[in-house]
Amino acid sequence: MFTDIHSHLYNFTSNEIKDITDRCTAGGIKRIITCVYNKDTLIKTIPILKAYKNIYLSMGVHPQAAWTDKKEYKDFIDIMEQTLETSVAIGETGYDNYEGNPSMESQREAFIRQIEMVKIKKLPLIIHCRRAFEQLFSDLELLKDDAKIIMHSYSGGFKYLDLSVKKGFYISFSGSLTFKRSTNLKRIAAMIPLNQILCETDSPFIPPQTDRQIDTSRPEHLTVVFKALREAREEEEHILKKALEDNINSLFDFERIDRNREKYIHLLEHAL
Repeated sequence: MFTDIHSHLYNFTSNEIKDITDRCTAGGIKRIITCVYNKDTLIKTIPILKAYKNIYLSMGVHPQAAWTDKKEYKDFIDIMEQTLETSVAIGETGYDNYEGNPSMESQREAFIRQIEMVKIKKLPLIIHCRRAFEQLFSDLELLKDDAKIIMHSYSGGFKYLDLSVKKGFYISFSGSLTFKRSTNLKRIAAMIPLNQILCETDSPFIPPQTDRQIDTSRPEHLTVVFKALREAREEEEHILKKALEDNINSLFDFERIDRNREKYIHLLEHAL
């Protein structure tokens, strides 16, 4: 059984989500974590959490949304601080050093704020990082060694691999691992210790590359990513499946959410 540790289900219609969950059940995918980044995406996600007991929430300010001087950011940070117990993780958050995004100073303000939440709530931290790994690793020094860090849809290449592994970070692979041109990423996937490896879809983004064209990534495509991961590692299927499940169980407290789902949904609705 699989868990898609990273998706964005608010991008899908209610009918699409019903189809997704049916296909996931048929494909052996028992859980989906959906990540929200602002008040609007949280509002869209609450009905999903109500309807499906195998879907779980992660909240974080994405670096592309880290406009710290805007009301939208301030509102969501306040909601996060009031309701983080409803989440299995904080994120995705981090750095995205591309033109058109908030300044790196603004991104850092938002990131440090969320690091402080990790210290208090002891939740895993899901990292998004592009072209800013030096800054990222510097800021992560603010956390204790026992903090649980997930490098989502890993893009740090060989340069940052050794440091990520030595620090005990979990490395997650998405649909990009299926691309024919991703030779180096496949080599990287083969180098990760079994107890630090994860896979995800990042749906609807990064559709996997298969014999038939897939225009939109969906959680049921996790089996395609898993197949690419197994082939890259030349690993026996049952060994890799068990490692993924063990890693997921060591990271996320799904049972806490299951016990308190109704209370947590009420808390979210009240915060809005």
